[in-house]
Amino acid sequence: MKDKTNPAYGDVHPRFGYPGSENDAAVLADFVRVLFKIGYLKNTASIKPPIVSFEVKPVGDEDPEAVIAGAKRTWKTAWALV
Repeated sequence: MKDKTNPAYGDVHPRFGYPGSENDAAVLADFVRVLFKIGYLKNTASIKPPIVSFEVKPVGDEDPEAVIAGAKRTWKTAWALV
């Protein structure tokens, strides 16, 4: 987020699609592609698969369950793009 006056600026972890945010499904898909490229993610059925996580938090009075649901949708969209 470039706008320092935005309430979600800094170490706030706004949801994907938050106004003024810079992370979306396309950016997340690029990140996942890099994880495959460097070998962190592999096309194997491992007993201990690698973990990929990200943090999102409600800003202001946003509904936490809606924020989580949106993050899951963004992940699924990004994965489909990969």
